[in-house]
Amino acid sequence: MFQPSVNCAKKQKVRAGVWGFSLGMMVVILVGWGIYHYVQINQGDREKQVSKLLDASPELAFYRLNVDVRGKILSLTGKLPSAYLRDRAETIVRLAAPDLVLDNQIIVVDQPVNMMQVAAEVEQVVKILNQIDGISISAEFDRGNVSLTGTSIQHTTLNKITEIFAGIPGVRQVSNQMIVQPISIGIRIYFRQNSAQVPPGDWEEKIEQIKDILEKYPGLHLKIVGYSDRTEFSRENLALQRVQSVENMLESRGIDRRRVQAFAGTGSPPDIDLNQERWLRRCVVFEIIEAAADLANSGK
Repeated sequence: MFQPSVNCAKKQKVRAGVWGFSLGMMVVILVGWGIYHYVQINQGDREKQVSKLLDASPELAFYRLNVDVRGKILSLTGKLPSAYLRDRAETIVRLAAPDLVLDNQIIVVDQPVNMMQVAAEVEQVVKILNQIDGISISAEFDRGNVSLTGTSIQHTTLNKITEIFAGIPGVRQVSNQMIVQPISIGIRIYFRQNSAQVPPGDWEEKIEQIKDILEKYPGLHLKIVGYSDRTEFSRENLALQRVQSVENMLESRGIDRRRVQAFAGTGSPPDIDLNQERWLRRCVVFEIIEAAADLANSGK
């Protein structure tokens, strides 16, 4: 008598089971597709990131290299005219993607030297280098010889620039006549007589300007020199105390103390003579310098 109701209930359970199974399969498929889509996007982002770094390299910007990321393997393909450039591309990729296994399939092809193409590549490298802050460069190319003139804010940069042009296939010799032109900081902080306390005023803005420069050029350091005038007591100690006060402020603003060199100056600050107002000698002056290790490595 109640059999139809039982059968109906069974059918509903079967339909519910089938629907639940179908829904579960749909979720699995959608999740799997989502993961696949995410992986594809992530791999595409890595490819773009590495390709951008390769294109930004002055030596490699002239050549077309292909980057392909599949899982944990990064394949690098293309043609380059020298083993030096092949190794350079490999170095950039390893630094950009240290977590991936590199499969370097770049082929080194021995091509006859086309001086017009070499000249175009030299011009392209100059264009790229001039986009870097702190570098202003010009180059003349004549039958395989490159003559460089211009300025750089660091000694070490001069050596690297020479290496870049020497690595261009077809370049036989590089003459680098560039000079170092340090960054000039016209910022000074002045003190009251016989005081090492930084007075209120615009010093915060000055400290921020110095901080911005150091953040812009992480390879450079800061030299601070304190001064005092001849009417003040314990002149050398006072000059050093003024430097230390400023040094503490720089550190409180996030500047690493290891990048700061502090000195007590003797005599008058640069461009100040004894005929000028005494308060002009109660100051701390700033100078951007290279790290001692960088200067030693530059061989200059």
